[in-house]
Amino acid sequence: MNSFEKGIIEECKYNATNNENAINAFRADYEALANMLQNNMPKYADHLLGGFKIGLCPYMQFIGIEALKREDLPNNIAENGIYIQFKIDMADKTVEVHSWGHIYLSKEEQKATYLAMTGIKNVAKARGAKWFRKQKYKDITDLYNKIVKFYENVMQSVEDYTGGYPYKQGIGWVDPSKN
Repeated sequence: MNSFEKGIIEECKYNATNNENAINAFRADYEALANMLQNNMPKYADHLLGGFKIGLCPYMQFIGIEALKREDLPNNIAENGIYIQFKIDMADKTVEVHSWGHIYLSKEEQKATYLAMTGIKNVAKARGAKWFRKQKYKDITDLYNKIVKFYENVMQSVEDYTGGYPYKQGIGWVDPSKN
């Protein structure tokens, strides 16, 4: 695809987002996904992050799943939680991981590496979980299934590393072969 074709596609997406009917369709899909997640919360999850936003790109939406209860968030800051946030392009029907939380390393690993924390992504990859790549989805049910499956696999790795809720600090090494 050349740059001219890419420009036309982007222009079509932009024009679609200025259309009230398209925005309402994006909102309906987002709310359907949020309701599915809220009513069938994945294992390890406590609450959802985000909401439908109309801005420059209303087709681009973010939804996150938080594992910690609100009262257990470090310093009551949501960004310090154990979460995974997904970026959903409603126009192209694609989804990818946007951001994720961090965990304190075990005391022995902190001394050995001079680092304090590691990302959930590092824990999951070191323990054999496949990281979520940008992918297409067919409908909201398919999107829900992809998000839940990935979230539960990653959180299983986090639970193995930390020993369970509240997932604050690791036990042993991120890479289980070093334990």
